[in-house]
Amino acid sequence: MSTQDLHEYELITKAWRRLAIPHCDIIKMVYVGRAHREIVCRRLRLARSHTSIYDLALAAARRALIGEIRQQLADARDLEVRQSICVASFGFMPPFVGPSLTPVAMFSSLAANGGRNGCY
Repeated sequence: MSTQDLHEYELITKAWRRLAIPHCDIIKMVYVGRAHREIVCRRLRLARSHTSIYDLALAAARRALIGEIRQQLADARDLEVRQSICVASFGFMPPFVGPSLTPVAMFSSLAANGGRNGCY
């Protein structure tokens, strides 16, 4: 596997873990288990009389998974931007920069340390 494949696998796995259970169930049944529409509707208790209900449920699950993947990509881009700002500002990567640290918290922790951040 290439590095890009591993990165895509990680994004999809994280998005899958954040997906709602009904969406996981329908995607798993349709794309992994190759279940027929009737079986999916019966197991998920969807109305079998209209194909549009099945189509809407499947489309909603796909949109939710794609939305989670896009959110993962946006979070990764935000982290890269934060890291590049720190490198440009400090000349190195401070140890406190992480995905959950906001710029306000970053500069307040730097000010609390006298502006040195471990470098003298």
